[in-house]
Amino acid sequence: MPRRPISLTQNTLIIRYGVFNPLTLPISNIESISLHSKEVKGKANLKVYNHFGVPNIEISLREPDGDLKKIYLGVDNPNRLIEAVSGAVAPQNQ
Repeated sequence: MPRRPISLTQNTLIIRYGVFNPLTLPISNIESISLHSKEVKGKANLKVYNHFGVPNIEISLREPDGDLKKIYLGVDNPNRLIEAVSGAVAPQNQ
C-alpha cells in the first residue's frame, strides 16, 4: 500500500496497515518468513494484515511479543519481501 507501506530498516520491520498503529518487529526476533497460501482463522496469538483473500506471507517470531507468535501479511510482491527480510535476518543470526 503506497500510503501505509511496509518498511525494512537495518534493525526493524515496520508493518503499517489501515488506521492501526504500526507494528514494529525487531529483525532479531524473526524466526522465519515464508510464502503462505492457506486461509487463516483468527486466534489470539496471531495477527492478520490482509485486505481480502488469503495472506501470502507468514512470519514466525523467535520470542512471542505478548501473545503474538505469528503474523500473516497480504502483499503485492511476496518473494521480494521474503528476500529482503531474509537478507536482513541472516547477518543478525551469525
